[in-house]
This record gives sequence, structure tokens and C-alpha cells, in this order.
Amino acid sequence: MKLRSFTINFYSFGFYGGLISWAARNQETLGVFELSKFSTDLGMGGVELPFDRFFGLNAIHEGLSVIEKLQDSGLAVALDLESMDVDYIETLVPYLPARDIHVIRIKMDQIGKTIYGGNRYLMDDFQGSIRRFENQLGAILPILEKFDVSVAIENHQDLHSLELVRISEQLSSSLIGITWDVGNSLAVGDTIDSFFKNAGHLIKNVHLKDYTIHHSSEGFSLDRCAFGNGVVDFKKVFKKLESHDVNMSIELGAQIPRDCHVNKDDYWRNLPVTGAEKEQFMDFIQANKSQDVAPVPLLERKLGESEMIATEVDDMRRSVANLKTLLAEADPA
Repeated sequence: MKLRSFTINFYSFGFYGGLISWAARNQETLGVFELSKFSTDLGMGGVELPFDRFFGLNAIHEGLSVIEKLQDSGLAVALDLESMDVDYIETLVPYLPARDIHVIRIKMDQIGKTIYGGNRYLMDDFQGSIRRFENQLGAILPILEKFDVSVAIENHQDLHSLELVRISEQLSSSLIGITWDVGNSLAVGDTIDSFFKNAGHLIKNVHLKDYTIHHSSEGFSLDRCAFGNGVVDFKKVFKKLESHDVNMSIELGAQIPRDCHVNKDDYWRNLPVTGAEKEQFMDFIQANKSQDVAPVPLLERKLGESEMIATEVDDMRRSVANLKTLLAEADPA
């Protein structure tokens, strides 16, 4: 693998990208062309970006023109959608094959309170969210099939690998695949090994996210870190993915730690995890839990706007440097 085989994910920049509200913001938020320039400057091969965040339903053609410019400059472009909007998808899909885009990353919208850390018991209606999501997926199958485009559901700290497999195989395993966010696996009782064993055959897109693990009062927290500085064994990940021709983007974790309430019985209720699998998962967590104090989240460091942006940019620079080192070790020639 070469460095240009990888892309940079917009979601790495929660503050710089404007995903975090900030009353005193003076600087422009990160845009598509700024992201692409950063990718080029670091020697990466492209970008993964939330297309509907930048380009609404009436601006799809503008967005397609932007994609064309990026591709003409030699960059790969992978598309994410923030919302599961059937009308939007049906409008967008017909234009994608001409731009050599055949996979769209999606996620399940949640009814009521949005949860992370696998804390599904905090949602208003988790099963209702799944039913609505399945109906939405069923509605877009005809347009996906007509234009040979597939969607890849992200394990967005809500769905377990076996649930993703069930949804895909129940509806269409050729048109509905998975975006494997490697770090997110740890939020729902999956390890890297169990996720790939269950769902590896459906992976169409990959987010290379790393975390450090720390003790919390309700279980453990997943804390943002640079790629290669956390608990994920990326040598193992790349070995598992060597036969997969998919986009792989560096996506750094959110600025807010993800607290996983594994000490609560409700956390495990309805997760498709056996007792033995739960034990193996918790053994992994205990073996990889840091004895250090959890890092102070960026938003609590009382930094100025420029310093916060610089910190996120530096996180990505260090991530790419770590990726370079890893690739060099794998292929010394």
C-alpha cells in the first residue's frame, strides 16, 4: 500500500469543520477545497466528505462540479451522507457512475436522543430507528440497482456487526454493504477480530479511527488520539483488508470522549453478544485500558480558536506521519 492509496476524512476536524458550535468563531470553517489542499500537501490521495452537508438538494449539481474539479486534479473523492434522505439519494445517485463513484457511506438516523458509545438504552426507540432505516433502504434499492451504486452503512457506535449483516443480507448484500469504522467497533461489544469475522465480506469503505481507552464511572471511555497512538493494531487491520479494494480514510475521533456504559446491564440488553463473546470483549478492554489519566478534551483546554484549529491540524499531521512509518515497515523497499 502507498500513502496515496489513503484519503483524509472531513470528520477528523470537529472544530475546524464547524461540527462543534462556537459562539466566538471568527475564522472560516474548513471547506472542501481547503481539505483537498491539505490532503495534497500531506501526500495523501484524496478526501472523504459529507456531501449533503456542503451541498443541499438544490445544490447537488454544484457539488458534482466540485467533485469533478477534485478528480481532475488527481484526487480521489469518497462521499458520505449525514442524513438518510430518500429524495436526496434518488436525486444524487444517477450522476455518480459518470464520476466513477459507486459507493456512498450512510448511517442510521436515530429517533430522539442521538447516542454514542453504544448506549442504546438511552435512545427513545432503538428498534423503531432500525425499522424506519430498513424501510428507507428498501425505498432506494431500485435506484441503486439501476445505476450500479451501493450504500455502505457505518457502524456509527449504534449497530453491532451482526445487526449490520442482518440488514444487508435481508435486503440486498450486493447493494447494501458496510463502512467499517475500526475504532467504533469497540463501542458496541465488537473487537477488530469479531467485527471482521462477522462482517468482513460486506466491507465497502473503511474509516481508520484509533482510540485510547480509559476508565470511567460507567465503564470505559474511548478518547481521541492520532492514528497509530491508540489501541488499534493497524498492521492486523491492513492484513485483513489486503484483498479489499476499498477507500480507506483517516478519521480521527470526536473531540468529546465516547463513554461506554458497560457496567450497566441495560447496555448489553438486546446486543447480539453471547456471554463468551462479552467476556472476550471485556478482556480486550481490560488488557488495553490505559493506566494514565484520560487526556483533557480539546474543548476543555481553554484554547483560543486558532490554537484549537492548529491542534486538530497537528493531530492529522501526526496521524499521516504514523501511517508513513507503518507503511515503510510493511514495505521497506
